[in-house]
Parts: sequence; structure tokens; C-alpha cells
Amino acid sequence: MNTIGDFGKIYKLTSLDPNNNKVYIGSTSLFYFSIRLCQHRKNFKDGQNYQGIFNDEGKCKSEIIDVVEKNDHFKNNLKKMERYHISNHMNTINIRKPCYYDKDEQKECRKNAVKRYQSSEKGKIAMQKSIYNKKIKDLNSKLELQAQELNKYLHEESLSYKPKTKTEIIRKETLTGIIKDHNKELEKLKIERNNLLLSRRNE
Repeated sequence: MNTIGDFGKIYKLTSLDPNNNKVYIGSTSLFYFSIRLCQHRKNFKDGQNYQGIFNDEGKCKSEIIDVVEKNDHFKNNLKKMERYHISNHMNTINIRKPCYYDKDEQKECRKNAVKRYQSSEKGKIAMQKSIYNKKIKDLNSKLELQAQELNKYLHEESLSYKPKTKTEIIRKETLTGIIKDHNKELEKLKIERNNLLLSRRNE
């Protein structure tokens, strides 16, 4: 015959003070619930804030409110049941819910976590830096390509330094114009890149 010690337990801690309505919901797989209660009492004495649930003597009301059978899915079922009771009790002081999530919940939690991070000051700064980094990376790639093109035209110009025929003269003028345009574009890109680097450092 099974005893309560053979089950996982969901428990509730409340204050002996009738004016304090705070609630702590927890779970344990320990055979004796009293061991888990002693751990809470030690945490309280070590400075953990239970918002008045424990009095100065380290005492509180404790109650086992649910049990979970120990089977192949025991750990997940225990966490799931703990979450259920945390969600269905008022004034709980639990900072975190147990980390049991089904696939849809995991997807939603990740989505919400990303939203919270992006809306935080730290997240906004990180996103701005990420945008700057991408722009700088793109600009550096453009600069590299631009420099390669410029070197190509400079090489061609050197080969036609003293044009003789009309075709060579036209080619020389064309190359000169291309080099001039490329130099302008190169300087423009450098200024834009440097402004981005400066902006990133100032964030």
C-alpha cells in the first residue's frame, strides 16, 4: 500500500499572521515533506525573503495540497502541477514558475522573452549595435569591392598612359572619369563607415 511519501507533493506555505495573505507554492519529490520544509526554514534564516510567511522563530503554516504519482513522466507532471497551483492561487510570492512547458508553450515563451528583451533598454542598445554592425560589415564589403575595381582601372590606365589612336584617347578619358567617380564613391563610403563606427562607440 502506497503512503504519501511514495508520491511527489505540491505544498503551500502561508503565514501564521492572519493579516499576511502571502502564499508560497512548492513541490518536492522527497519522501518526507518535513525535510523540504527544513530547507525553506534554513533559506529564511540565511536571508531569503519570504515576505513575512516565516515569523521570527522560523515558523509558518504548511499544507500538502496535491500529490503526483511517481512514474515515467513524474518530473514533468510534478512541475506541471506546481505551475497549475501557482497560477490558481492569489498572492503567490514565487518568483519563477517551474520550467515545464509543452511545445506550444515553449514557442510562446521564447517569443515573449524576445519581445521583453527587445523592449528593455539593454535590448534596444543591443539591437541598435546589431544594426550598426551589419551596416558596417556591408560597407566594408563595398569598400573592398570598390578598392578592387579602382585598382583594376588604375592598372588599365597605366597601360594606356600615352594613348596614340583616337580609340586609345577615348579609352583614356573614359578610364579617367571612372577612376574619378570611384574615388568619390570610395571616400563617401569611408565617411559613412566612420560615422557609423563613431555612433556605435557613443551608444
